[in-house]
Amino acid sequence: MKVKVRVKDSRLEISNLSDTPLKLLDVIIKYRVHVSTIEDGSAVKYVTQKIPINQEIIGFYEMPIHFPDVSEVTVIYKVGNEKVQETVSL
Repeated sequence: MKVKVRVKDSRLEISNLSDTPLKLLDVIIKYRVHVSTIEDGSAVKYVTQKIPINQEIIGFYEMPIHFPDVSEVTVIYKVGNEKVQETVSL
């Protein structure tokens, strides 16, 4: 793994663990959302948001998140000519 992902308050922080810069292409965030239902009273639904970044990162990259309950983050980036996708469950 070349990236570390964590939620800090209302922001998502993606850290580059590599010695070389990474070209951050896209971030896909999966949120857990609690909704009310007629039958059981409440349920958990998942909402996915894909955010194009297209920026080189050396240390870390921060971005705002829309819901506090992030369940999974997929980071798509390039190292040289190699395209890599990492998924982190939170």
